[in-house]
Parts: sequence; C-alpha cells; structure tokens
Amino acid sequence: MNLNIASVFLILLSSVATMVSSKEVNGFGLEIAMDGDTMAITSFGSVHIFKKSGSTWKKVKEFDEIGQSPVTIDGNTVYVGDEYNKKVHVFTNTNGNQWTRKKLSSTSTTFGLNLAASQGMLLVSGLGSDGSGTVFSYKNSGDPITMQELAISPRNDHDTGRSMAFHGDKAVLGGNYNLFLFVQSNDGTWTQSDQLKLNKGLTTMPRSVAMYEDVVAVGVNPPVYPFGQGGSVIIYSIKDGKFSKIQTLVGLFANSFGLSVALSKNNLVVGAPEEVFVYEQSKSKANVHYVAKQKFKARNSKKMNLFGQNVVVDDDTILVGAYLTGGVSGGSAYVFSRKDDGKWTQDQELKGDDIVEYLS
Repeated sequence: MNLNIASVFLILLSSVATMVSSKEVNGFGLEIAMDGDTMAITSFGSVHIFKKSGSTWKKVKEFDEIGQSPVTIDGNTVYVGDEYNKKVHVFTNTNGNQWTRKKLSSTSTTFGLNLAASQGMLLVSGLGSDGSGTVFSYKNSGDPITMQELAISPRNDHDTGRSMAFHGDKAVLGGNYNLFLFVQSNDGTWTQSDQLKLNKGLTTMPRSVAMYEDVVAVGVNPPVYPFGQGGSVIIYSIKDGKFSKIQTLVGLFANSFGLSVALSKNNLVVGAPEEVFVYEQSKSKANVHYVAKQKFKARNSKKMNLFGQNVVVDDDTILVGAYLTGGVSGGSAYVFSRKDDGKWTQDQELKGDDIVEYLS
C-alpha cells in the first residue's frame, strides 16, 4: 500500500470538497483491499464493500465518515484507518448483510497511518509523541482486544510503518532507508529480529512492501533512467529470522516502477502509474526467482488517472485502483482475472456510485 502520491492528492480533494457535494468528490479507488470473496475500496470519506456473486463483483455495503486513510481486510472484517482523527474503523460482517461497526483509538499523533491484517491480527502504524514511527499490534481474541506496541530499534526513524506487511508470524516494516523484521513468539509477543539498511546512494525509503510466507517484495524509489523515472522492486527471502536478498527487478522504461507491490502464492504484481506488471515464480530454480509474464493497462486508461498506484492480488484475481479516472470527482477500480491460457484479462470496472445489492 503506497501513501506518498495519495497524500498529495488528498489536499486537492479536500479543497474541492468545499465546492461540490460529497457524492461528486469521490476519489473512488484511493485505497483498495481484497481477501477471498470480499473487496474494500475507499473514496474520499467512505468505504465501499463488494462481494463476489458468481463471476461478478457486486457492491453490498457503504460506510461514510471514515476519513481517507488505508484499508485492509481479514476474513469477514474490514479495517479502515483514519489518521487525522486517530482512529481505526472496524467493520465486521456478522451474518448475511448484517455488519457491526467499532473503533480503535490511540494518543499516537497519526494513529491509522497504515494498516496490515491477517489471521485475527492487526498492525496499525502512526507517529509517536516524539515524532518517531510507531506500530501497534492488536489481537482480535475477544473483548477487549489485546494490544502491544512493537519495540522498534533504532526508534528515531519517523517513517517506520509508512509501508508494512505481514504473513503468519513475521512482519516487515519499511522506514527511511530501513527495513525492520519482526517475528512473533508463541505467546503473541513481537520481537525485532533484523534491521536492513538500504543503500542511500541508490534508493530512498521503501514506498511499498508486500509479503507472502517467507518472501518479501519491496518497491523503492529510482535511480533515474533516461527513458523514465525508473524504480525497482527488491525481492528478499527470510531465513532464520534474517533478510536474504535474492533478486532485483528494474523498471527501466517505467515511471515510478514499484509504486505498489502485491504478493500471493506464485504471483508478484507491481504497479506503476498507468500500467501494471505481473511476474510469476520460476519453477526452474531452487530459490525464489520471478520472471516477467505480462504488462497491462485498463481498457479506458488515460494519463494521470493513477491506474496502478495501488494493486492487490489474491489467487487468480488482481484489483487495481485508479482514483483519478474522470478527475477528482470520479475514480475506478479494475478487476482482472487469470484465464485458462494464463493471461490476465480485465473483467470489470467498479465505480463508487454502483448500486448496493443485497446478496441472498
């Protein structure tokens, strides 16, 4: 999940909100998430929830007054960050079309800056009172929800948690030129097991992080190339609680390659403005190794719609956000699926004004 470009356009969206109605100022596709048969897509101040019915995704719920921060899904629960109000909104699908709504809050300066969730565990980042990056872990093990603050060392990195991901008992936090690896013990406690410093001469802070099992993909800022703004995705494996670099993918002719990254099983999806790149694990090598398979755009993709700013993948489905499709008053999210021949094809364009349908 990438937060850099999004934060710039949020200022523009906020200004336009004073001139037009909330329905017109949509920004649909600002942040996206997917888990199984559920998608959550945010617009300016709202979250739109879609469910899969047959081969079609249908909008089943919309919640308002949630801010405009990141979204993540874990099973039947949707989490939406609201950093300006220091909250995380928790929406749980309890039965059929019934949903409950709760809130988590903190005194952290920007609680809800970023989120990651899996298997009943939620990570929430923000800025602490001293201006350093802070990450909290919540275990949804009943009421009340138990909480732990991760002990990040060194603590003086104010960008820690701006990008993050976790899978199983491991979590990766991106900071300013840093990657932090945390491992969870049997009692639920998170302990830092590794810190990796990135080369300041070649990269800046990790702007996107994805994780599946023991594979980590990190999108980093350029080197700048003569035919585009470049960018790279670095692939690591985690062995014995340590990072081990195994591959670097370079977007030689792409602009901001690695702006977003997503992993699921054998699939690696890399977003860049106006295009998406799909890689698959090679079965010809003993170690993890990704090879390029396909590059695609939306059928109606235009420049500056930010198609590819956010990508997620779950098995044979890819969701791509483009929150400036049609300008700040529009926005779209595009659904692609992998067909029997292995090609990814656009199936659907989702919009914020799709009618809510109650599924039987």
